[in-house]
Amino acid sequence: MVRARSSWILVALLAVAPACTFDPSGPASTIDAADAPTADALDAADHDAPIDAVDAPPIDACVPRAGGELCNGADDDCDGMIDEDFPTVGAACDGPDLDLCLDDVVRCATGGAATVCGDSAADDDVERCNGTDDNCDGTTDEGFTGLGAACDGTDGDACAEGMGACSADGLTVVCTDMTSTTTEVCNGADDNCAGGVDEGFGLGTPCDGADGDACLEGVLECDPGTGGTRCNDTSGTIAEQCNNLDDDCDAAIDETFDLTGDVNNCGLCGRVCSNSFGTTTCASSSCVPTCSAGANDCDGNPVTGCELRDSNPACAAATALGTVSGDGASVALTASGFGEAVYTVSVTENVAGNNPIRAQVTLTSPPGANFDLDVTCTSCAGTTLSSNNATGDDVIAVRRSDTTGVGDTYTIVITVRWVAAAACGNWALTVAGNTGTGGLTCN
Repeated sequence: MVRARSSWILVALLAVAPACTFDPSGPASTIDAADAPTADALDAADHDAPIDAVDAPPIDACVPRAGGELCNGADDDCDGMIDEDFPTVGAACDGPDLDLCLDDVVRCATGGAATVCGDSAADDDVERCNGTDDNCDGTTDEGFTGLGAACDGTDGDACAEGMGACSADGLTVVCTDMTSTTTEVCNGADDNCAGGVDEGFGLGTPCDGADGDACLEGVLECDPGTGGTRCNDTSGTIAEQCNNLDDDCDAAIDETFDLTGDVNNCGLCGRVCSNSFGTTTCASSSCVPTCSAGANDCDGNPVTGCELRDSNPACAAATALGTVSGDGASVALTASGFGEAVYTVSVTENVAGNNPIRAQVTLTSPPGANFDLDVTCTSCAGTTLSSNNATGDDVIAVRRSDTTGVGDTYTIVITVRWVAAAACGNWALTVAGNTGTGGLTCN
């Protein structure tokens, strides 16, 4: 019985000891010789300790702290409870960090007058991209822009063929687009998602079709069959003309024409070497006519070729040259030309009396040419007198006898005939009245 009691007292002492404050310096804490424990027969019999509770000296009573309970792990107010005024000690809390996670516990502050959460070192829980609210702010993966949004990968187009997803390390957002580059096609759509339609194809640019010229008569348009472009020029070939213009648009002018030897474009476009009385060529950009018999190039213009001198004019087309007085004072009539000609001249009687009615016709040929002279009385069907001198003048005199008063006026027909000519030059014709002897008698 004594052993059982001593054991209980020992347990009670062990239970109360940590909660009590001992003050060995005070009077109530004095242990003297009378209090010293003594071993008795029971101690020797139970062998449990040299001294048991029965023999232990008396323990001083707990002295309450004047200021009440502190937060220090002790029963300062001796009420049998520890830190009871600080009920949050040991509770989960968020320490001095930037997150909102309750990953610390409330503990006693230094001095015991208050509590603090955790220690002074920050232990921020940083939000990661992982589908979890790492920083305990009630949201998940905040701050990771583009997460779940449509996006474009590392291809060459701008098409959002993927979406933003968390990277494997949770530090950033990556695009799930693993497609290849979508190439722009000429089809009226924005294939590469660059914000433009058919860019890079030059639509509307002037172009030349499949004709034989180089003229930009069309514009580029989309080719539905290939996704590329084609020229909508369907016009025919524009042929180069000789007109000092670049008709076929090849940056050359009149390049298909030989202006040095083409009789139709001799020296310049449109200059045609013509010759009605012989042949002609174009040499070194100049017309070179060759005259047939009876023709010479006498107007100084080789482009028009040769002029006909042996023209054989009709008598009915004779030109009235004028009138001369056959028996009185008279002004001579003149004419000139390079070809054959027919004239009529009236020889009048102006003086009463028996005087011959006379006139003299003189033809002077130019150097290098030979013209002959024919004179006929009254009409071409009458008697004709001819002068055919190879050199010098041809002269024919005409007369009519004065028979009655002043009624012996008559008409002569004068023909200038070409014989030969190696050079140009005009002949000269003179008809003088009241002169000349002998010659053709016009009865």
